[in-house]
Amino acid sequence: MKETVKMDVSTTANQPNARKTEKKGNPPMGRERIKIDLLIHDLKVPLAVIEAGLTSMLNRPEKYGPITEKQKRVFDRALRNTKVLKTLVADALELGRSGEGIVFFSNFRLADLIEETLVEILDLTDTGMAEKLKGCINLTQFKETLEEKGLLLSMGEDLWGQEICQDETKIKQILRNLLNNALKYRKSRVELSVECRQDAIIF
Repeated sequence: MKETVKMDVSTTANQPNARKTEKKGNPPMGRERIKIDLLIHDLKVPLAVIEAGLTSMLNRPEKYGPITEKQKRVFDRALRNTKVLKTLVADALELGRSGEGIVFFSNFRLADLIEETLVEILDLTDTGMAEKLKGCINLTQFKETLEEKGLLLSMGEDLWGQEICQDETKIKQILRNLLNNALKYRKSRVELSVECRQDAIIF
C-alpha cells in the first residue's frame, strides 16, 4: 500500500524578472508580535553554532581527538535534536509571517525545492541516505536513491528543471510537513507525484 503526497501550488512559472517582494496584510504587525519574531530569529544563531560544533566533533577527530561509541551516540542524538529545533524555529517565524499576510516571492527550481526538502527530512533520521541524495547528479539517480528508502518520485525531466515563482520557504515548509506525515504513517511506500496543469504545479 502506498501513501501519496498531494499538494496544489498555484504558481506563476518562468518569471525571469521576478524579484523577492513583500506583501503586507492588515492589520499591521503589533509590538508583541515583533518582539516574539525577534526572539525567535535570535535563536537561530546559537543553534547554528551548536550544530557546527557538534558536527565538527563528530567529523574532525584529527583536530578534536577520537570519541568513544557512547559519546558518538550522545553527539548524534544532540545533533538530531538541534536540527529539529532549528526547523521548529524556522516554522515559528514562518507562522508569524503567514499570520500577517506576508509573502516573499522568488524564482527557484523545482529540483532544488524537492532535493533540499527531502535532504532536510532524511538528515534527521538517515544521514547516510541524505548524503547519497546530495551526491546525485541527475533525476534518474535521484529517483533510484529514493527508492532504496521506499520513496517513489513520479516526475518528468521537464519539470525537474522547471523554474517557478513562489514563496519558496512557505512551499518547502508545507511539502516537508506533508512528507514527514506520509513517512511517519506509511504502511509500505510513499509516492511523491509532481505534475504541471495549466499555471499550477500539483504535488
